[in-house]
Amino acid sequence: MWNHVRWIGALGAFMTGSNTNSNVLFGLLQTRTAELLGYSLPLVLAAQTAGGAVGSIFAPTKIVVGASTAGMAGQEGLRGVQSKADHRNQHQTSDRNPGHRGASPTVRLS
Repeated sequence: MWNHVRWIGALGAFMTGSNTNSNVLFGLLQTRTAELLGYSLPLVLAAQTAGGAVGSIFAPTKIVVGASTAGMAGQEGLRGVQSKADHRNQHQTSDRNPGHRGASPTVRLS
């Protein structure tokens, strides 16, 4: 039973990006379900909040905010590492055209 409560809390936090918003979204559902089934209300709401705390870590909004803070805007979910061949091609292009800095770095999805 507790796994279901935690998963609902995690789902809410993943969708909204916030444990608090998860509690607002699903708190009444969890409260009413606990009352109907005769479960301990504080334990159900604690499990809701614990699940929300874990779900918030993986929320896409948190990843976007973290990436933009680290100066990686636009690279969320991408590896951001060039292959050696791309790196060599860039240097060969710039060697042929001394005034040209080469192509901008490319990002490959693997």
